[in-house]
Order: sequence, then C-alpha cells, then structure tokens
Amino acid sequence: MTQPPKQGKAALESLQALVLSPYFPTEIPDAVARLKGSELQSARAPLIMGFVDLICFGWPDSNSPLHTKAAALVALLAIVELHRKEALPRLILNVNKLLMHTEEWPVELGCSLAIRLAEVGEKVYEPGRPIVRKWLVAPSKGAKRARVVQKALFIGWLRDDAEAAILQLKAEDFGDVIDQIPPEMATAAAKLYSSAKTWDEANNYASRFAIKYASWFSERDLDLIFAEVAAGRNDLPGSHGYREFLAALAAQDESKCAGVAALLESHGLEGVNIKQEPIENARSALT
Repeated sequence: MTQPPKQGKAALESLQALVLSPYFPTEIPDAVARLKGSELQSARAPLIMGFVDLICFGWPDSNSPLHTKAAALVALLAIVELHRKEALPRLILNVNKLLMHTEEWPVELGCSLAIRLAEVGEKVYEPGRPIVRKWLVAPSKGAKRARVVQKALFIGWLRDDAEAAILQLKAEDFGDVIDQIPPEMATAAAKLYSSAKTWDEANNYASRFAIKYASWFSERDLDLIFAEVAAGRNDLPGSHGYREFLAALAAQDESKCAGVAALLESHGLEGVNIKQEPIENARSALT
C-alpha cells in the first residue's frame, strides 16, 4: 500500500534528513531530480516556502544540523529550479531579511545568494544594498572573488561597483573565472598580462589566466598586448608562456587566426607566425 504524503513539520523533517544524507547530489540538476522523488514533487505552496525558510535560516544557524552545509545550498538552488513560482519570491523575501542581521553567517548567505542569482539581487531592498556592496569588495575567504565580481556585473544597481572591483583583481583571481568571461574582465586581464616585467611574471600570468582567456580577448585587447610587446614595455617575448599564449590563439578558427596575424603584422611582429605554432601544444595548454 502507498503511504500518504507527509505534511507540515513531518515533511520538513523528512526533507532535512534527505538533504543531510551523504548521498544527496552535489550538482543542481541532479538535486532537482532527487527532490522530484520527494514530498516536493507535487507540494503545495506552504511546504515549498517552508523548505526555503528551513534552509535560509538553518544554514546560518550554528544550532541547526544544516549549518554551513554545502548540500543545503545545492538543495536551495534546486528548489528554485523545481518550483520557481513559489520558491523565488520567498527566497527574495528571506535574502532581504538575512541582510538585516548583525551576525556574520546570515549576512554571508544573504550576500552570496543576492549576487549568485541576479533575479534575487535585483530585488534587494535599498537598506540591504550597502551591505552587498561592502561584501563585493571583500567577500568571505571561501568565495572566489573573481566569480563573485563576474556575477555582480549582471545586477543593474551593482554593475558600477563590479566594474570598479575588477580593477583590484590579481592574477590568481582572474584564473578562477569560469564559463563565459565578461568583456570588462578580459580587458583588465589583457592590461595585466601586457604589464609583465620579467619572464617569471610573464609565465605566471600566462599559466594563470592569459592562455585560458585567449579565445575571449577582443581585437582591442590583443592590440594592447601586441603594442606593449612591440614597444618593449614588457618581458613577454622570450618567455615560454608567451609562446604558449600564441599557440592558444593559433588553436582558434581560421578567421580569428587571420585577424591575430594581421594585428601582429601591424605592430611589426610579423616574424611571429602563429599559424606555424603547434596546435597540439596549444590544446594541451588549455586543459
């Protein structure tokens, strides 16, 4: 016989046990599938909102079993995917409450969610915005600063602060960026790479971010890099990282290769023919 679905407190206790299970997924799509097999599959609004509350106020609570559990945040993002209509407005409300706390953990969670989810970030009330701006400049130690700035660029009222924060990023920060690299971040990375004054610095920049960014640099970004090389204002030439960077450019499609070759020639660097760089080495440098 099929057991009747759990309701109210019993359902939330069951869901908490599910999230705390060592087998709860670590990826959001898998977590969505797992929640579909729980009481949340056909849940009504009160249970959905109760689950959002459970995590939003359990994660920052040192007395809660959910305190700082990564699985709880995965579950929170998953429920927004599964039941966006009911979960998202509740999450927006809770984030604004979290931002008004004076304790570290609630503010940490509120800022993180506001920046991670642009739909939430855009709805941060005016009193909470200075808190988010301050956190953007100095996020928690566990947060990847460049990723935080990357996402902040997509929040209208926070964009100017994000662009200013890009200028403070270091080589190790640029290397943390994933997915699509914003043009503003690529331009800042190009300026940093073109400023390398020693071979060690040039190789460090190349391995940390320049090779990774090769396909994301605009023509203007590459023009800046090659102009600095031609003027002798950096120490990129001669570094093995620069050769690997050129090889990464050579691994792009033919039209982009032609554009890069034209830029090199325009700066009197036509002796460096990227078409002759080893493509296999370029591909290995990107992995």
